[in-house]
Amino acid sequence: MATPWIRDAWAQLITWQTAFAGVWVLVCMYCDAVMQAWIELYPLQWGFSESIPDAGFVLLSPDVFRFPAWMDADVMLAVVSVTGCLRSLFEKDRFMIIRRYALLQGVMFLMRALTISLTRLPNPSPHLCVSSVRPGTNTFVAGVLISFGIWKTCRDFLFSGHTATMTIWLMLVVMQREPHNASIVRKVLSAASKAVIIVEFTLAIAVIVHTRFHYSVDVVVAILLVVLLVCLYNTLLQLNHYASDPMVAHDTIDDRAGKFGRGPCLGRFISWFEFIQ
Repeated sequence: MATPWIRDAWAQLITWQTAFAGVWVLVCMYCDAVMQAWIELYPLQWGFSESIPDAGFVLLSPDVFRFPAWMDADVMLAVVSVTGCLRSLFEKDRFMIIRRYALLQGVMFLMRALTISLTRLPNPSPHLCVSSVRPGTNTFVAGVLISFGIWKTCRDFLFSGHTATMTIWLMLVVMQREPHNASIVRKVLSAASKAVIIVEFTLAIAVIVHTRFHYSVDVVVAILLVVLLVCLYNTLLQLNHYASDPMVAHDTIDDRAGKFGRGPCLGRFISWFEFIQ
């Protein structure tokens, strides 16, 4: 017989919100992959063929720092993502956190699909990156292969998708607060896990620039966009909680809903997605 903990976990997982989050992130990831394939198959015929100057390449050049050969961008992305996911699983609202990750990640995929198609930066390591996309391939078929990691591309810059994903996990972990009645052990473990993901994230950023996987501006833009997006979402979430709180006496719930956006589509969506009554 299933324990109450298992029943509660299933109740959190098997929801329409979970289904939406899963479909959303997959569709957005595919859109980003299709755009990667498109700029590979139909590159602009003008521009730089060599990488452009970058201060990060100078500060983190192989002459200054040396990382182990196994530390590449994909490995560090996996390390940070696994740490963030495992840390989230120890929270009471574990599946809500993962749904938020999927929602925010999907938004970043769409933003990236737009930016990489507009400004075409030259590859920072043109002699090392070899595209897997074959000329004449259908763009939508190539998008599927890129989505599953079967093919790689060499023209998708501004901004860094790896950095965006890692920053989302970093923000979701760091912004988690322990209850006031939490034990000392739990608080220490929580602080330690946050310190671990911060160190991993810092190393990952250094590796991305050191290996010339992305320009420094790709990394900075990704971090800024994610931080602003997460802060905006968190603010809208708090306003929706406030608008639905019957304990606030100086305004009626309807008045607060009108002021803080429970009526518009975005407010209604957040209320539905976050189970705010």
